[in-house]
Amino acid sequence: MRRIYSLGGHEDVVFSVEFSSDGKTAITASADRTARVWNIGPEGGSSARTLAGHGQNVTSASFTAAGAMVTGSGDKTVRTWDSGGSNTHTLSGAKDWVYSVRYSKDGKLVAAGAWDGTVLLWNVADAKLLSQWTTGPQK
Repeated sequence: MRRIYSLGGHEDVVFSVEFSSDGKTAITASADRTARVWNIGPEGGSSARTLAGHGQNVTSASFTAAGAMVTGSGDKTVRTWDSGGSNTHTLSGAKDWVYSVRYSKDGKLVAAGAWDGTVLLWNVADAKLLSQWTTGPQK
């Protein structure tokens, strides 16, 4: 295996990276409090947009099949973004750092895993917290 090219732009540790379903873009989450969307091609990659607004490390980022994005952060929030990079909702309810975020396959739900072992589930359309449960020993 050999490196094809490097993407430069984050100013701190990168915690996660995910490719879009078509493989033409990627999203990264960083300790510099941003997520970045990258155009990916055979000759190299370039930064398409920066998603900013979290108050702590952005620890996780993910796409929907339609290109919407979600980010989770140490600021205990989850943010949803449209395909153009505009913040559509800030989802609250986590009591600890959010370390993992994903959309449901149909893009209607967002799930987040927090440091305290809690999993939270929101409806994307109205940003309503639908459910939360603890997966491990309670602190």
